[in-house]
Amino acid sequence: MEKYKLIAKIKKGVFQGLCLLSSQTVTLKQLGFPDEEGVPGSLIKEITLLQAMRHANIIRLIDVVNHQEQSSIVLVYESKETNLTSFMRIYPKVMKIPRTIKELLCQILLAVSYYHSFNIVHGGIKPTNMFIDPATNTLKITDFVWPRTLFNSTTEDPNEELAFCYKAPEILVEHKQFSTAIDVWSVGCIFAEMVTQMPLFSATSEFHQLAKIFSIMGTPSEETWPGFSRIYRYLHIYNHCKPKDLRKLVPGLEPAGIDLLHKLLYMDPKGRITARQAFEHVYFQN
Repeated sequence: MEKYKLIAKIKKGVFQGLCLLSSQTVTLKQLGFPDEEGVPGSLIKEITLLQAMRHANIIRLIDVVNHQEQSSIVLVYESKETNLTSFMRIYPKVMKIPRTIKELLCQILLAVSYYHSFNIVHGGIKPTNMFIDPATNTLKITDFVWPRTLFNSTTEDPNEELAFCYKAPEILVEHKQFSTAIDVWSVGCIFAEMVTQMPLFSATSEFHQLAKIFSIMGTPSEETWPGFSRIYRYLHIYNHCKPKDLRKLVPGLEPAGIDLLHKLLYMDPKGRITARQAFEHVYFQN
């Protein structure tokens, strides 16, 4: 840590810093682990994969350093100032341009498809974890909260801090076998939000979040999500809802965009479109 100077706290465990060797502003994220076990081998493998990733739409992991506390390490990322949430608020007229939404969504999908090719699941995709250069509209995904590969996927919620409105339904029903599909769902939520400037699924608890999803996408059945009744034993406490018309909930989005949104927000994760399939969708033809 001698190479870095802390400038400000961004949130718990995340700081803005300065590299004393290059004078470059960086983001420092502290990861803790049980002291008696040392750095988990799975975490070492996954951080190695993150260091190997080189993509124009992914914030680069510059360095990994030991913290003064023996039970933690610090990930050092390149730093950007404006996240997608702030960008949508500061430039509402720009976000009204359909081409802007297509360009941003395409960049998101390219990045997600790239790290999925490494079998890495982000698990924390939301607008505040995406940074934009307002001069070029170049978007970069950041904050792989606790990087995981599919080889280490039968664990707890991959990101307990993820805002409810971006959580995939399979996480909300405590389906332990998560997959890359959880990131695709989050991308679909962000797509709708870029069009309307409002979260599509907004709630303050997991119960109400599922109720909100069911009220819009329809309550799952054995036909639409085989095996769902076995996965989630509390289904009976929710009202049975039919799917709503996304054209009315996301007004202004062209038919091809509505079709893509449906595929991104497909309830059964096994039937959900992949990120690679998504950026090959007809929505991006023009």
